[in-house]
Amino acid sequence: MALSSLEQAIILTISYPDQFSYPLTMSEIWQRLIKQVGEWWLVLPREVTQKQVAKTLKILLGKKIIETDGTLYWLRGRSFLSDRRQRRQRMSQGKWLEVDRAVAFAEKIPWVSAVFITGSLAMNNVDQDDDTDFMIVTQANRLWLTRLCLSLYAMALGKRRSWHGEEKRSWCFNLWLEEPALSILGEEHSLYRAYELLQAKVAFDRTGVAKQLRLTNQWLREFLPNAAWSGGRTVTSGFPQETWLSRLTSRLNTIAFELQFWYMAGHMTRERVTKTYAFFHPRDTQGWIIDNWIKSLTNQIDNVA
Repeated sequence: MALSSLEQAIILTISYPDQFSYPLTMSEIWQRLIKQVGEWWLVLPREVTQKQVAKTLKILLGKKIIETDGTLYWLRGRSFLSDRRQRRQRMSQGKWLEVDRAVAFAEKIPWVSAVFITGSLAMNNVDQDDDTDFMIVTQANRLWLTRLCLSLYAMALGKRRSWHGEEKRSWCFNLWLEEPALSILGEEHSLYRAYELLQAKVAFDRTGVAKQLRLTNQWLREFLPNAAWSGGRTVTSGFPQETWLSRLTSRLNTIAFELQFWYMAGHMTRERVTKTYAFFHPRDTQGWIIDNWIKSLTNQIDNVA
C-alpha cells in the first residue's frame, strides 16, 4: 500500500508513544510530528498545518491503518488505549501533589536553578505504583551539595529509590546538571533526546533555565519541526558574588562529589557521572524504546499487509 510522506510521518508519530500505551490527539500528532529517524529524513511540505494533519488522519482512517474515538488516535487494534490514557491521567493528579511537596523543598535550596518533571508523569501517563522522574539544574559548583540535600529529604519521607530499584512510588532524581553544563543535553542529536526534551515539564525555574534550553537546543526541530516548548513560572535571579563563603561552599561541594562518587563506584553500570552533571540511567532506555518502536511498526506493517 503506497503511503505519502505525511502519512508515513503520522504513522511514525502515533507509533512512537504507542509503546507507552499513549494515544494522541490531533493537535498532539501535529506538535510531535516526526520528520527524521536516525539518518532517514521524510520529505515533508515546508510547513505542515494542523488542517493538513487532520485531512491525512481521515485518509489513514479510511485505509484502516489507524483508529479513533473522535478525540484520540491509535494504531489499528489498540482501541483499549483510549480508556487507559484517561485512567492514567486521573491517576497522575495524585502524583502531581507529591511533586509539589518535592519542589517546595527544592525551592528552599538557594542553589537550585530549576526543577523539571520527566518520564511518564510529564505526559500524565502513570499507574499508581510508578516512580516520579526529576531533572534538577543547579548553580555552578553546587550540584553535589544539592543532591545530598534532596536525597536526604527523599530518604526521610521514604521516597528515595535504592540501587535495586524495588521501591514503589519513589522519587527518581535521574538527571542532574549545573547551569554551565546545560549544553550537554544537546551533544546527542537524536529523536529520543528530542522527545525527552519536548515532554519535560517545568515545575520550578528560578533563573530562566527553560529559556536557555530552548536557545541551546534548536536542533530539536530537525526531528520534530512543529515542537513547542511549555513554559513555567520564572523568577529572575543572578549568581551570587564570589565571597569567602561561596568559595567554602564550592570546596564542600567538591568533597560531597568525592564522597558520593566513592559510594556509587561499586554500583554504577551505564551511569554518566562527572562533577558538573550526572545521568542516572542504569538501563539502556534509548535502546529499549527504539527496539519496542520497531516491533510496534513491524506489527503494524504486518497488519496492513
